[in-house]
Amino acid sequence: MNNYTFRTPPLAHQLRLYEETRDLHAYAVFWDMGLGKTKHIIDVAGYLFCEGEIDAVLVIAPNGVHANWDVPGEGLQRHMPEELLRVVGRLTWHSSKAKLASTKQQLKVLSHSQFAWLMMAYDALITENGLITAENFLKQRRCLLVLDESQRIKNAKAKRTKRIKKLRPHADYVRIMTGTPAEQRPFDVYSQISFAFPHYWREQGFGAYIAFTHHLADFRKQRSPLGHEFEVQRTDSEGKPLYKNLDELSRMLKPISSRLLKDEVLDLPEKQYTRVYYEMTAQQRKLYEVLERDYVVWLNEQMPLDQLENGVLPPMVSADIAIVRQLRLHQLVMGYVTDDGGAVNSVVEPNPALELLAEITEDLAHPAIIWCRFRKDVELITHQLGSHAVRYDGTTSPEDRVRAVAALQGGEKQFFVATSAAAEGITLTAARTAIYYSNDRKLGKRQQSEDRNHRIGQAHSVQYQDFVVPGTITEIILDSLMY
Repeated sequence: MNNYTFRTPPLAHQLRLYEETRDLHAYAVFWDMGLGKTKHIIDVAGYLFCEGEIDAVLVIAPNGVHANWDVPGEGLQRHMPEELLRVVGRLTWHSSKAKLASTKQQLKVLSHSQFAWLMMAYDALITENGLITAENFLKQRRCLLVLDESQRIKNAKAKRTKRIKKLRPHADYVRIMTGTPAEQRPFDVYSQISFAFPHYWREQGFGAYIAFTHHLADFRKQRSPLGHEFEVQRTDSEGKPLYKNLDELSRMLKPISSRLLKDEVLDLPEKQYTRVYYEMTAQQRKLYEVLERDYVVWLNEQMPLDQLENGVLPPMVSADIAIVRQLRLHQLVMGYVTDDGGAVNSVVEPNPALELLAEITEDLAHPAIIWCRFRKDVELITHQLGSHAVRYDGTTSPEDRVRAVAALQGGEKQFFVATSAAAEGITLTAARTAIYYSNDRKLGKRQQSEDRNHRIGQAHSVQYQDFVVPGTITEIILDSLMY
């Protein structure tokens, strides 16, 4: 008998899939971003717990995204019924804190929880400590294993994929979820499905990956300058890969997956807001806390002794005025800071914010706007995205501004990277996603920027994603906007 009751009412498509698939041992949820995959998984997990089928959930997601499963107002805290939430023990795993006594104590507490949830990043499974922790968790509990953004294991030869596949035999139930369509990158679905359903492709007549790819595409022989022969997928006149038998692939996937597009959901709200949480490095956090406490911080205390003896001092950042301090703290979160001499100093490499953005943009199949408070952010992002992005800020000439808008609207470029200089007077309805990499403090600018792609001419609902580091100025700014 089902004793599970919803905390937040499901939309029609969520209720339908819940009723049809909640008892299945494995399933793939291929829904567009913003259609409520997380809520669906939480409801399925709650149901299976109430039925006595599981007593734990292991969620594996991209770094930063894994934290979204358990933050105020989101994930578990929003959708899990309160009576179940009271018996849930949960831990968001951070590799940088894995060896701390506090994390070990949390793991110990988690092992005794009535309903245990462990959230880990894909990259954590590359570490020995992370892999052992995940394996032990699965072996000791009756567990639902969830791969969020499962396209992260699309490459069967990658170390990450091989390690994660070691977890599959220990899972009682499995769900994989992603919004990346197989229609655009059909080869990517092979490894994901073989994880959830280890024998499925063989049952469909594909004994190996190469047989799968040759069924969906034609290849031609090519010879390298050294005389080695290899195969290359055939392309059209513009160099785009050509595929075949995609209707047959859809038929094969239908019994084990749900594919849903935003355009097919009639009761979907027009705007979808998501906070994407990530963590600073230990060095960033140290600089942040010192500046916040003492109003001054030395950026490089490890300068060569001969420079110090010659009177050369390391760069210093001082901020005794509140508004300046908030500005410098925000810069530190973004990975750099302006010192008292006016120089911009990088404080971390690689930059966690840029790494998170790279993961998100890699999976986007449609145009997006990336909003930045600082010009430095625009520089870093456009350098990272290269030829896929256009820039729009105070340094952009009037002519280049017109060209930038046209490039996004016309489909020539996928990403529009901008400051509040672009918040007024332009139309960017080609973009279905707006990423707020760093937020401006002004509510009016935020509202205006949201309307660039949410206006007449927009045929889709719009997803707004805000980058946030918990407990920092980024969270304070976003809370103050109160959109």
